[in-house]
Amino acid sequence: MPRRILFICKFNRYRSNVALALFNKYNKNKKIQAKASGIVKGPPVLKKMQKVARKFGVSLKENPKSLSEKDYAWADLVIIIGRDIPSVVFSYVEGIPRKVIVWKLRDVEQFDLNYHEKTTRLTKEIEQRILNFLKSLGQ
Repeated sequence: MPRRILFICKFNRYRSNVALALFNKYNKNKKIQAKASGIVKGPPVLKKMQKVARKFGVSLKENPKSLSEKDYAWADLVIIIGRDIPSVVFSYVEGIPRKVIVWKLRDVEQFDLNYHEKTTRLTKEIEQRILNFLKSLGQ
């Protein structure tokens, strides 16, 4: 069973941040910890992103951050949330094999005319995957 989970997306603005927030909301086993990061540090989380997250009972308090060697060394499971990140990058970190799970979820462009609706659907999908993941861990 994983003890340290790292949620990764491209910019750590929404997908990985909301996955972390939802994981923390539903996780009953406090021995399992999680962090979120991006391949590249994205710009600050927008108010419209925070608004959608609040509908799901979570807050996006964390500022985007880029992936560090410390995060690599810390995690024993990497969950990639995106279609644009090759999973092979995370297979071996510092010579230690890491389990990698890929959730191929497309990001929503911030200028999309249906941003709110698409981001709500994306968040529902992330929430469902978090719940299924926790169920697979016996929670």
